[in-house]
Parts: sequence; C-alpha cells; structure tokens
Amino acid sequence: MAPLCRIATRYSTSISSTSKLPSTGVAKPSDQLKMPYTYTWLLVLALVCLLLQYGRAATKDKDQGHKGLLKAYSGKPLPMRINRSQQKKLDDGKSVLYNERQGKTGTGVCIADINSPPNICMDKICDLKAYPKMVPHVKKVQIYEKSRGFDGSQKIGAEFKVGLLGMGFGYYLQLKRSPVHNTFTWTLDYRYNSDFDDNVGHWQVQKHPTKPGWTRLLYSCKVKLFPWIPEFIVRFLTSNALKESTGWVKKEAEKEAKKRGVGSFAKSNDFKAPAWMNKFKGGFVAHDIDTLEVNRIRGGFKLRPMHLRLFK
Repeated sequence: MAPLCRIATRYSTSISSTSKLPSTGVAKPSDQLKMPYTYTWLLVLALVCLLLQYGRAATKDKDQGHKGLLKAYSGKPLPMRINRSQQKKLDDGKSVLYNERQGKTGTGVCIADINSPPNICMDKICDLKAYPKMVPHVKKVQIYEKSRGFDGSQKIGAEFKVGLLGMGFGYYLQLKRSPVHNTFTWTLDYRYNSDFDDNVGHWQVQKHPTKPGWTRLLYSCKVKLFPWIPEFIVRFLTSNALKESTGWVKKEAEKEAKKRGVGSFAKSNDFKAPAWMNKFKGGFVAHDIDTLEVNRIRGGFKLRPMHLRLFK
C-alpha cells in the first residue's frame, strides 16, 4: 500500500504548488477557502493508506483470525484428464489453463510438459531459497522452521515477500513435500497474519506418459483475498499469474537438465567408428562383438570366443 501513500503525497504537493498565482505568489481568494478542505481530505487519504499498510501488513504478532477458509489439498496426486485439443497445446509447447473466479476468491489449474526428469523439476520447486532469483515477483523468502516425517516427507514454514504491479504483499506458508506422491502442497500458516485472507496450493510432477525423460507438471492454487485488495490484483492472480507459475519451472528445470546431460539431453553412449577406420590395413578387426553370447554352464560362465582377423 505504500505506493498509494506516495501518490497522495505527490498529489498534495502538486495542488499546493498550483494553487498560487504565478506573478505574485499569493493564493487566490477562492483557493484560500478550498485549500483547508483539500488538505483535510488528502490527510484522511494518507491516514487510510497507512492504516491499510500497517494494519493489514503481514506480521507474526497476531494470528490470521481463522484456521482456514479454503479446502486444503491432501497431497495425493490429482487426476489429469487431457482431451485432444489440450494435448495439441501441450505438444506445441503451450500450457493448459483453467481458472474460476467468484468475487475475491479464485481457483486456477495449469498443466505443462517439461523437457526434464521429474526429480529435477521437483528439486527446483522445493528450492525456496532460490525463489527470488527464479520466480517472478518474489522478492524474499525466509525459512523459519523445518521438520521431517517418518515417511520421508518434509514440512517447511516460510515467509514470502512479493511485489505485484507496484504493491507489496507478505504471507506465511506451511509447505509439505511428499516424496511418496511426488507432490508439494501448502496452506497459510494460520498462526501468523498474512496479506491474503487464505491461500492453498498443490504442485505435482509425474513421468510423461509418452516422452521418456520428460515431466508432466500440474499446478493448482486457490486464493481468497481481502476486500481492500484492488481489482486489478485479483485479475492478475487469477489469470496471468497462472501462466507464470509453470513457466519458471520449465525454464529452470530444462536448463538444469541440459547442464547435467540427462533426460532427452543425455548423450548417446553408442560408439560409432569413423569411416577411415574401415579402411585401416593394420591391427585387427573383431567380429560379432555386438552379438557376443554368454552361456551359463555349471560352475560359472563360458564366453563365446571372438573371431579376430589379423592384417588383411
């Protein structure tokens, strides 16, 4: 909300500078009557901005006021039903989007195919400390607690600072990584006060059904915003932010896969001899190496001998 306060300050400055006559510097008689009321309203506007900024700012000094208004995700994989038109989008490198809006509450789902193995995609999603460098609009992530479960799951508490269209927001999340289901889910940490009324979400990575070394990624999120949040922020979070949600994972995961040389970026291990070696007159040529047989016999193994041809 700080930008609104700055706008109010600049607006009051511009009015005070234009309310004087250029030649004498004396305020107009009509303006002398209007100026007190003008400054009063500007002062009220500035105070409202400050109350919104500090009264609703994310803080650990108080709780959220509820234990969850939106249904949280269980952590189990969500079904992905892809029709022909959606499959064509995925084959063309595009994402499949779905969003629903009801007042200040929005639900979004995004599915994307990524040219990187599932383990790399999940590692990028769970690398919260690197979010300011990887994820658009994220300014800061501060992890304040960690714990592990008997099933190998990991729970993380983290504070997020984001900037959206000139406005800053803060919120506290409780996140859980489930290696059994290959999912990463979250809810608000309701022990603390966040700038979102409620927020729950779900990541899942699965092996691509037809492309070896690829990942089919699903992102789903529900958000409920306070009435004071402007409409353009609501529209952004329920539409444009969906496209960005999987875009950064695709970029970072494919870059990492290419760097490691894994998945579809893996180099072939098949040795192909140069053409000039076929005309080589010295040395030997081993035959039937590709069809070398290993026969099991009592007491061990017997190798079928290779036929060597020496010096044509």
